[in-house]
Amino acid sequence: MRVDLLKHNQETYEKVQKAISEGKKKIAVSHATGTGKSHLIAKLFEDYSNDNKLVLVPSTYISDQIQKLFEKYGIQNADIMLYQKLIKMPDEDIAAMDYSVIVLDEYHHNASTKVWGSKVKTLIEMHPESIVFGTSATPIKTGGVNAIDELFEGNCVSDLPLSESIARKIVPLPKYVGALYTLDDELEKLRKKVENATNTKEEKQEFYKKINTMRSQIEKSYGMPIILNKNIKDKEGKYIVFCKNKKHLAEIKDTVIGWFRTAGCKNINAYVVHSSYENKDAEYKAFCENASHNLHLLFCVDMLNEGLHLENISGVLLLRPTRSMIVFLQQIGRAIEANNTNTPVIIDAVNNFSSVGQGMELLREIKDAVAKEKESNPNFDDSELEDIDTFFVLEQVVKIQEMFKEIEERLTGDWENGLRHFDKYVREHDGDVLVPLSYKDEDGFCTGSWVSHRRRDFGNEMLPLDKKKELEKRGFIWDVLKFNFEKNVNNCIKFYNEHGKKPNKESSNEYEKKLGIFWNRNLNCLNLPQWKKELLDQIPSFYEKKKISAFEKFYNYVLLYKERYGKKEIKKGDVVDGFDLYKAYYSLKARSNKLTDKQIRQLKNVGIDFTIDKLKETRNKNLEIAKQAIEEGIIISNSNPIYKGINFYIWKKTHLKDFTEEELEIMNRLVINPGCMKPVKVIDIKNEQNYVYSSINDAGRALYSDFHVAKSDKAGLSAIVKRLRGELKNPVYKGFRFEYADDEVSTMDDKVS
Repeated sequence: MRVDLLKHNQETYEKVQKAISEGKKKIAVSHATGTGKSHLIAKLFEDYSNDNKLVLVPSTYISDQIQKLFEKYGIQNADIMLYQKLIKMPDEDIAAMDYSVIVLDEYHHNASTKVWGSKVKTLIEMHPESIVFGTSATPIKTGGVNAIDELFEGNCVSDLPLSESIARKIVPLPKYVGALYTLDDELEKLRKKVENATNTKEEKQEFYKKINTMRSQIEKSYGMPIILNKNIKDKEGKYIVFCKNKKHLAEIKDTVIGWFRTAGCKNINAYVVHSSYENKDAEYKAFCENASHNLHLLFCVDMLNEGLHLENISGVLLLRPTRSMIVFLQQIGRAIEANNTNTPVIIDAVNNFSSVGQGMELLREIKDAVAKEKESNPNFDDSELEDIDTFFVLEQVVKIQEMFKEIEERLTGDWENGLRHFDKYVREHDGDVLVPLSYKDEDGFCTGSWVSHRRRDFGNEMLPLDKKKELEKRGFIWDVLKFNFEKNVNNCIKFYNEHGKKPNKESSNEYEKKLGIFWNRNLNCLNLPQWKKELLDQIPSFYEKKKISAFEKFYNYVLLYKERYGKKEIKKGDVVDGFDLYKAYYSLKARSNKLTDKQIRQLKNVGIDFTIDKLKETRNKNLEIAKQAIEEGIIISNSNPIYKGINFYIWKKTHLKDFTEEELEIMNRLVINPGCMKPVKVIDIKNEQNYVYSSINDAGRALYSDFHVAKSDKAGLSAIVKRLRGELKNPVYKGFRFEYADDEVSTMDDKVS
């Protein structure tokens, strides 16, 4: 069965093919969740059907999903590996991998994570001839790290955000409902504001009374059961409930079920999935496969945030304190699928006002995308999106905010008092407007906290314009990080102009030393945002530092290494002045075909020869690992093919003609030949009973599960194989002997009389 792509994916795949034909090896796509990125992977693997291929994924759920897709389309020679497994592999095993195509699914994990990112970059560096293809919906991680720049040299052939995929009708427009599922935090903040205000005692009592009345009114008119009853149309549907963490899930689960019952859903099946829950796989499977007419709720924590697409999902309930737009888009994506003809419902139930704006931001982005489509395509039909505002229901939160504002606007003293303390601090600290967060005035007023809250209000667009201008007149700093960065840049410029040199990080002068550390830290940083680069470019000679090639750096450290230690062979763990010589060795070795003759001669002179045929070296390395496996008693078979990341079962079959007699003997000791899978007789010496099993695997399993004499299936298998091969002097294993059964004997897993 051929892989069929939807129109938007076919267009993208043609761009992927074009990039490959132009010689590009690193290629990424950034497509919104639900648009079918896994089908792009399947199509690429289909076109490279005869090559070895690898796809790296972040979870077993995604692994299972991709495996089913590969089985559907008959994809061969493809391995699926978790990133968690890759990070545990030594560099030499990564170097020994033999894949023509490597796919990084959900690649955004790797750019800003030290461990994952380091290993993924090692994989890429050691296989420069392999095609590296990446798929993700959120390439820019929190903090601004762009995974496309980090891993794919900025080469993204297709960018399809959620707003555009909705505008182009690739995925359905969901119904988005904003709600507050708990008012405790916000009401407590309001009580504190009343308590700290300078209003009269009588006015404060009035405000407290209004707060209590407001709570009752909100729960009655805008409570979660009311919202669910109004917006959940499919009372027999499947809904995913995202919780903050395991503790939050345990605390909120019964409450959520109660909301749905009050909303009219009487028959409810609840399931739980999180990383440490032992029944998570069974619960997940039951949720997916249950076709009863009950309402189904799947409570989860993070695990289903990304990459996984479930069929027939009616909607999601987000019980989240997060303000991360990335997590927000990943979570709502679980209900959005390109083939979904229904309107999924998103109940975004935040626990504070500061997280409300993301729904409005999504609405704005969709409107912008629709306008862009209409501008570029005169025939674009936007009739289905004309009433887009009706799909975004936010009046509940807006009305609650208005109730809060009615009280807040009558409070006195908070703004004026804070402003007075801010002015006092600036006067007493020579015009310094960066009040430390922990700073308190002598009368106990938390000036630092007040300043921090004003920045938060500004960031959440909750600070009135007149108050914003009032602070800006005083030189108030909204972005402290940027302010400090600009200050350091200006000080570096001033220092360079005054002294004609860059500041030295080793200087005994503390001021110069501080600037030198700033200079060097940013000069060697690989993932600076553009605004920082533009500022740093203003420093004279900042980017004029001579760049040393990877070869020069490696060669210089090799000379230093040999001068210092007198060793010739580079081993794992060899580090010189913080430089990982071992890792650099394998990285350069992977690109040895690009070295000049002069560079190769230089390396030979110091005992490093990169002219050995790469395939021969890989074979030698694999054979050494095979010997190690034999020493450890490992048995490779069709059901246990992999050791240290190498599929020895397939490797033996595909390289059988290349082995010498000595090498073939090693592989025959390690790998059970399918042609030798004869019936095996297990002889119980003590009880004088014989048992015949259809294969060595089954016999080894019996020693563990039936006779309870082996510690595991593998231990039983190893015990039998070594004795059938005559590798051990003692033919008896814990009261049992073994021999191949005659061909005439009927093979069965029962006793033979």
